[in-house]
Amino acid sequence: MTNLPPENLNNLDGQMGDSSLTVLNSSIDRLLPQSEQSLQAVAASLPIIIWATDLKGTITVSTGSGLSIWGLQPGELVGRSILELPINSENIQRGLAGNQCTWTSTYRNIVYEHRFMPARDRGGKPIGLTGISVDIT
Repeated sequence: MTNLPPENLNNLDGQMGDSSLTVLNSSIDRLLPQSEQSLQAVAASLPIIIWATDLKGTITVSTGSGLSIWGLQPGELVGRSILELPINSENIQRGLAGNQCTWTSTYRNIVYEHRFMPARDRGGKPIGLTGISVDIT
């Protein structure tokens, strides 16, 4: 917290020089890899699959210990179409059209709950999907 009076907080952006912004950006750059490592550690310890696609349905991210049930390693699905996987293609098409979706499926006697939502650019336009598939057996 800061001890600056409220009226000074409104002018804080005008008081920060280029050197302050450089320090702030440098701090953010150092924290991002730590956040990514933390997310990877969580994904590796839970029976989940975290995935993302572009708008064509090409997988851009695949990680999580849940992949091992399928005989896959993290990243191994990158470059493949999500529509090739045993996932409800109707729901995937809805997602690629910009809708959020949740459903349950069974594959190799394992029950999964799938959740995904559109990834959007700064203007709000869908650019792909981000999702998670959780073993709820």
